[in-house]
Amino acid sequence: RAVKIALALCNQSDFRRGQAAMLLTTFKILLARDKPERAMQAAEEALKIFKELGDRQGEAQVDLLTASAHLQREEPKRALQAAQRAVALFRELGDKPHERAALRSLTAIHSNRGDHELA
Repeated sequence: RAVKIALALCNQSDFRRGQAAMLLTTFKILLARDKPERAMQAAEEALKIFKELGDRQGEAQVDLLTASAHLQREEPKRALQAAQRAVALFRELGDKPHERAALRSLTAIHSNRGDHELA
């Protein structure tokens, strides 16, 4: 409920970065509530806003989170693409801790796909 209120306030004030952040939170909540379709819609909206703002860190965060969600939904190809984008963006940004997290995600995806030599 609080997230809905915060998202509404961000929408009213046209605070785009806040909207994207609340959409990411909505994504996490919906995923936890086993509503993956709605969760992915929220992530796509957040990604669109981050791209409009030129917020590469936000884009990378969305990619990292959706990679995990795609893997849970047994969509390994989409998971792989999202994880690869996250690794590239975090590397470009010089964000070593998040790059390592994205690499761990990439390793899990390769392992899940049976690509053990790439994992």
